[in-house]
Amino acid sequence: MAKVLFIARNSKHRYGEYSKNSIGLTNSATFVVNKLNQIGHEARFVIVHDNNYVDRVVSEYRPDFVVIEALWLTPQKLNELLRIHRHPVWLFRIHSKAPFLAMEGMAIEWICRYNELRDLYGNVDISCNNQQFNDELNSTLGLSSVYLPNMYFPSFPKQHHTPIYDCGHRDINIGCFGAVRGLKNQLLQAMAAIMFGNRIGRRICFHMHTTRQEQGGDAVYKNIEALFNNTEHKLVTNEWYSHHEFVTKLLPKMDLCLQVSLSESFNIVTSDCIYAGIPCVVSEEIDWASQFMKVNPNSAHAIATKLNQFWHLRLNYPNYLAEAALQGYNKYAIRNWLKYLQLN
Repeated sequence: MAKVLFIARNSKHRYGEYSKNSIGLTNSATFVVNKLNQIGHEARFVIVHDNNYVDRVVSEYRPDFVVIEALWLTPQKLNELLRIHRHPVWLFRIHSKAPFLAMEGMAIEWICRYNELRDLYGNVDISCNNQQFNDELNSTLGLSSVYLPNMYFPSFPKQHHTPIYDCGHRDINIGCFGAVRGLKNQLLQAMAAIMFGNRIGRRICFHMHTTRQEQGGDAVYKNIEALFNNTEHKLVTNEWYSHHEFVTKLLPKMDLCLQVSLSESFNIVTSDCIYAGIPCVVSEEIDWASQFMKVNPNSAHAIATKLNQFWHLRLNYPNYLAEAALQGYNKYAIRNWLKYLQLN
């Protein structure tokens, strides 16, 4: 059985004083580690402050695979590490599709440099967590990157609760959680929520995380604030919880959720909603999700109509269809990981 070390960089300097358990990349790695340990491999996840800590943790753990979560280890540093650590396979895992990755100016250059080091040393792999982007990278750059999907395996049991978080007796709570970014499409989703509230004559309390504003997210949030300032509906800001608290404390207070993004490689929040039993409207970008959850991400009217449908289904919402899609995806992901570990 393989010994696998997952490494992420401490994001505190980018995102403020968050718990390390609050960052999506951390959750993503933790789920894979949980499952690999459960099925007989030996896996560990660590967070380092910068490039210089990698040698220390690899020397201490002596893994067969070093999985670098996202693009932060410089090619120069990797070259140094490869000279020291020739045994493990160094796997660089990309967690974005092209539209998000385009915001990282060094991304393609570094991917190409990693591939050059693969040709030189042999024990370097590049991986994507999204099949479409994995194929696109291979087709355009001539890589041999591997598709290693996310998994969703929380370490705590499901807990379903009746929504109780009310701004008032006639209000509907809609969550649109995650970092604020342009490609997350949050302004249009806020407009759709307001349309839905106007249609049924109820005030909407639109819940967001606002402390992570990235890639132009400050402008997005400013527009959303102005939008709600000119309606009877309410924008509610929420602190960044640990994953366990988010799923068991905040999500159960929602009536509905939205994740109608313009670009996604997986989307943990949608999985969280399914796990908590909260109806969630998504886009086709979340390709693994059940089709009945999906809607056109460029139409506020379509999103509002889907919210209305889910609202009227709330007592008989077919969450079993959403759960079946997630379970099927998890099984596929496990097979991909096991195949990769066994072949290397």
